[in-house]
Amino acid sequence: MGKDMRISSFRREARWVGTHNCDVSDRDKVIDMLKEEFGENTIVPISNFNGLQMKSLVKDVAKLHGVPFDEVNAATIGLDIEVKPHIQTGDETKGAVQLTYDACMEHSTKFRSLMEKYPAVDIDVKIIGKQPKVVGKHAGGIIVHDNPDSIMPLISVRGDIQTPWTEGMTMKGLSPYGLIKYDLLGLDTLRIIERCIRRILKRHNGVRNPTHTQVQKWYDENLTPSRIDPADERVFDHVFRGSRFAGIFQFTNPSTQRFITDLDPRSVHDLAAATAIYRPGPLAANVDKLYIKAKRSGDKKDYGHPAIAEVLDETMGFVIYQEQLQELAMKLSGFSEDDADRIRKAILKRTTKDSSKGKSLTDELHEKFIAGAFANGYPIAKAEALYEDVRAFAAYGFNRAHSYSYGYISYQCAWLMTYFEPEWLCSYVESMLNDPDSRRRAISEIKSMGYEIAKVDINRSGREWEISKDGLTFYPSFLTIKSLGLSAVNEILVKRPYHKLEDLLWDETGEWKHGKFNKKAFESLIKVGAFDSMNLVGPDRTFETYRQMHYAVIDNMDDLRKRLKTDPTRYQRRLSELIQESKQLPDWDRGEIVKSHVELFGSIDPEILINENVRLQLKQYDIGPIEECDNKGTYWFVLSDVKKKTARNGRNYFMLSVFGSDGSTYRMFVWNSGNAEPSKLRKYACYIAQIKKDKMGFSTSLKDMREVSE
Repeated sequence: MGKDMRISSFRREARWVGTHNCDVSDRDKVIDMLKEEFGENTIVPISNFNGLQMKSLVKDVAKLHGVPFDEVNAATIGLDIEVKPHIQTGDETKGAVQLTYDACMEHSTKFRSLMEKYPAVDIDVKIIGKQPKVVGKHAGGIIVHDNPDSIMPLISVRGDIQTPWTEGMTMKGLSPYGLIKYDLLGLDTLRIIERCIRRILKRHNGVRNPTHTQVQKWYDENLTPSRIDPADERVFDHVFRGSRFAGIFQFTNPSTQRFITDLDPRSVHDLAAATAIYRPGPLAANVDKLYIKAKRSGDKKDYGHPAIAEVLDETMGFVIYQEQLQELAMKLSGFSEDDADRIRKAILKRTTKDSSKGKSLTDELHEKFIAGAFANGYPIAKAEALYEDVRAFAAYGFNRAHSYSYGYISYQCAWLMTYFEPEWLCSYVESMLNDPDSRRRAISEIKSMGYEIAKVDINRSGREWEISKDGLTFYPSFLTIKSLGLSAVNEILVKRPYHKLEDLLWDETGEWKHGKFNKKAFESLIKVGAFDSMNLVGPDRTFETYRQMHYAVIDNMDDLRKRLKTDPTRYQRRLSELIQESKQLPDWDRGEIVKSHVELFGSIDPEILINENVRLQLKQYDIGPIEECDNKGTYWFVLSDVKKKTARNGRNYFMLSVFGSDGSTYRMFVWNSGNAEPSKLRKYACYIAQIKKDKMGFSTSLKDMREVSE
């Protein structure tokens, strides 16, 4: 990358080396691998101790002693405002200041009065308040040690061995022993990248079942930072200028997309800077706006010294990374690496006074910084101004190595999106197997790019999402259906293809064909219409509707499975009889279809309620879905529910619940409905309307609504 990504605290001897962060695609698998490599008892999760919070503790104890809630609430509701300003020292690095019994007694009159009035409560709070509420486990933190129980008394929590102390945030119990906390954090994006490479190997390299070694080899040859072009114009034009952000790490929500579009990145360096800038601290300081303005104009902030320019030119003259603070101290003021690290910690973490010298470490290093800069030919006044800018940076300083690592991951996503878009999008949507709402939004996003999302199909779907030969259609995995297990899927894959109805039911001997693919799984596939490839359902076909298929196969499955020695072909005749007797059976109504899809997929795709004719009409007249409305205009929606309401002025109105194109539900007011009844509107029908959006949300009037005819 051409930059020193080390943090100097890792260079110093005889000191704690801190936390080692590692993002992985599968955290649990990595921990299992570590245990296999080093031994089961050498990998110890780090504990979290969740303490009893003072306000809730007092309320619980007071309730136990029968103290009226209103009285307790009045005494505790203002504790944060009354007490915290007195106990904040300015030395806190992260995490909130915790209320203590002693501090509340000293600084809150109401709290003290409550304790004096109810001494039994006071006694219990003093005793219990010092105890942990529950022992938890750090989300990703572990230690690795040959013989951990020789250096600490390990504890057992719900059968698992853990450390007796915590590490991180505001409490450090492990670092004094020289132990390193390894933070193994699961990052879904890495899993998406891995799956994408597997699909590339399958579709373009003819590798049927890619191994991890083959995936790693392809990554090393094509995607690793040492091989990939960090400033590929095609990538930045296609993704960041073309607004194709589906699954792009760090840029999946509208606000970050607007920011990166305004920034107009042209290299990984820009993405790294964006990573450091788009966080609460820099945003509060308007660094994003200042940086974008400087980048567009080309006017870098100039401090008037070559040593400063050498450090800050890459970020338009702004201090963005923690390492820049250290580099300024070394190159401008002549600091050693150790002292540069000290000033970084002093400024970022507000190191407290050194009692032996009566002066804070920050003050000492401040004086040394100014003196060193002056000795290097930089005026004292300018050095002071620079130092104040650096102090302001303390509110948002970020690690360069972290920024570049995340910037490169974003760029790798964008590169795959540019050169292998179908494989990337398929892997992206597949990653949301257990998150129906996110999957629904992803599907909508992919459709907006011109791709088709087919229905789950008995002959085309598999364990994973599949891509059509032309790369324009995605077939969902069987596993997107909640009630379909892997054993049933495996049986389908072994016994297909299925050409006719009999193939689904019996084998060549007349025995029932499936075991794992049971009645419940069969019913689920019928309810989602998963047999289109067999041409079983539709006009002049075996079944006129899927409801008829459900009746013949599911409602009468027990009958179809019966086989008599005296009448071996009975089951075939019975199937024919069931088909004939159900010819006039009405199809499921829209409400039943919605209910089935929500039960089986966890969400609803409104397009199943809109036929091809309606879609063509909406496209012909360029009418967009309701979620695209940001002021007023004509938009479409699918009506989910309608309720009649009366406003304060006595006028009637309707409150609608409607679907947008991605299945999200929106509330809409229909003003001045008069004496009309909700039955005037047809549930699950597609409507267009003149819609207005304001602070109350979406609204229209009954006269401005029209149902789109099918």
